Amino acid sequence: KRSARMALRTEPQDGDAILVTGASAGLGEAFAEALAAEGRDLVLVARRVDRLHALAERLRETYRVSSLVLPEDLAEPSATRMQMAMRPSAE
Repeated sequence: KRSARMALRTEPQDGDAILVTGASAGLGEAFAEALAAEGRDLVLVARRVDRLHALAERLRETYRVSSLVLPEDLAEPSATRMQMAMRPSAE
């Protein structure tokens, strides 16, 4: 029987999108900006959908990166669905 393994990569590979939580303000927004400046595509997660879309648009126009917007409150039990969808599959 094979055990499930998950590889931890510290450096993003070409084509990887980087998940940024709390992206609508503060440190999360600053991280998103810095990563976009490096040319990285992003998955932006936060509760405030209007701010997420505004950020995604600004990053697209400024840095020519793609951003997937996921409005979600990760503190809520219903966020489990999103957390499970983002989980790597077992090999």
